[in-house]
Amino acid sequence: MKKKSSSIQTNIKALMVLMVIVSLWFVFPRVSYTQSSGESGITPYVAVEVMPTYPGGSAALSKYINDHLEYPARAMEKGTQGKVIIKFCVTATGGVDMLSVFKGIDTDLDKEALRVIKGITKFIPGKKDGIPVPVWYLVPITFALKEN
Repeated sequence: MKKKSSSIQTNIKALMVLMVIVSLWFVFPRVSYTQSSGESGITPYVAVEVMPTYPGGSAALSKYINDHLEYPARAMEKGTQGKVIIKFCVTATGGVDMLSVFKGIDTDLDKEALRVIKGITKFIPGKKDGIPVPVWYLVPITFALKEN
């Protein structure tokens, strides 16, 4: 009889642990791959039928970045170089919103990459079902020191 009582107690303990895990599932927020909504109040899409583009394409975007990028003096003195990836939302109107450093390497380089992307005035917005919608966009910006 004692064995059966022990088995029941073990099952009750297991059930209680399971109940705690399930309740924590509902209490604590789960990982989400979407982020807060921007100016339009709509959560940006990750991919749509027609992705946003910079007028003139990726070559024109690269030229814009190269023309406006200034290597921070402190980063240059330290010899810091690498790739910063900026994440932002191209809004339904083609504006740039919700900028953040997706992958950074140095505070000065990260700030400079954000500054350059903030200066972009207009994209051709992405479209879903033929309607302009906000879409996440990633831009890698490479900082490389020239060898003498």
